[in-house]
Amino acid sequence: MKIFHALLPALICATLIISGCTTAPASSGTAVPSVPAAHAPEVTLSSLVLVRADLPDGYVMTMNREKNTSEVGSIARDLGWQAGYVAEFTATSDVPASLRNVVRQSLATYPEGSLPAIVESVNRSDQSSPDLPYHEFPVTGLGGDARGFTAGSGNSIRITSPSAAAGPLPGLADVGGGTATSTPGQSIAEVIFSKGSTLEVIRITGPAPGPDDVLAIARKAYSKIP
Repeated sequence: MKIFHALLPALICATLIISGCTTAPASSGTAVPSVPAAHAPEVTLSSLVLVRADLPDGYVMTMNREKNTSEVGSIARDLGWQAGYVAEFTATSDVPASLRNVVRQSLATYPEGSLPAIVESVNRSDQSSPDLPYHEFPVTGLGGDARGFTAGSGNSIRITSPSAAAGPLPGLADVGGGTATSTPGQSIAEVIFSKGSTLEVIRITGPAPGPDDVLAIARKAYSKIP
């Protein structure tokens, strides 16, 4: 009997452990360090740049660089512009002359909540030339705020560098295609979209860009944004 009484506490303890009904030990007054929450790494714009394999055959990268604050208009800075990047791909000489387009990928980082309005503003700004015919087309698979348009119809424009004086919303996003002037045989196709805090414009300039061409490239760019 004495042996039974001596084993009783151990038997009760074993039963409680197996059933999972143990009582937590009283606090000793020493704080238990918590495990820090995991955070996703910050997205860098350079990691989102297209590579040659993302484009059709016959293109080579001809420009790839970070943008600095001096290249950004005051409106963009007021809206929270944080970073910018631009890359350009040009069709090589072995591509037929009728298909020698230039693909430009422009990226910028903004506060996430402001991006839907910025996408719409860039869309208006990049269609601001009164001398060009613009045609918007539906954009799917790039978020609900994405916009797309073509201009020039294959015979009327040349794209020059963006400037603080170009368009009704100068320097808004530092990602627009720039001003447009007349040059035979040139057109553009452009898609503007955002995801998270990233704003992108994919623009094709040349003799034969179309909605399907720019959408295919834009969807690859969109898939790179986590």
